[in-house]
Amino acid sequence: MFCFGEELEDRKSENHFNVVAAQTKMVLFDWRLKLENIILAYEPVCGHGTGETASPEQAQEMPLLSRKTITESF
Repeated sequence: MFCFGEELEDRKSENHFNVVAAQTKMVLFDWRLKLENIILAYEPVCGHGTGETASPEQAQEMPLLSRKTITESF
């Protein structure tokens, strides 16, 4: 299982899409793991201990970005 997500600073600086795309590419290409052996789990680190929670839209946009990154890469 590979958990990925942006930190609050990434979201506030609007760099969250780049961070999550880079994390997705890292697990696919740098670690060279077989896709059938991987479970991707989005967990926004920005919500841990900050009192801020992701909206339903925000919670959906990152998994969609990861799927798009995977689709475009293969």
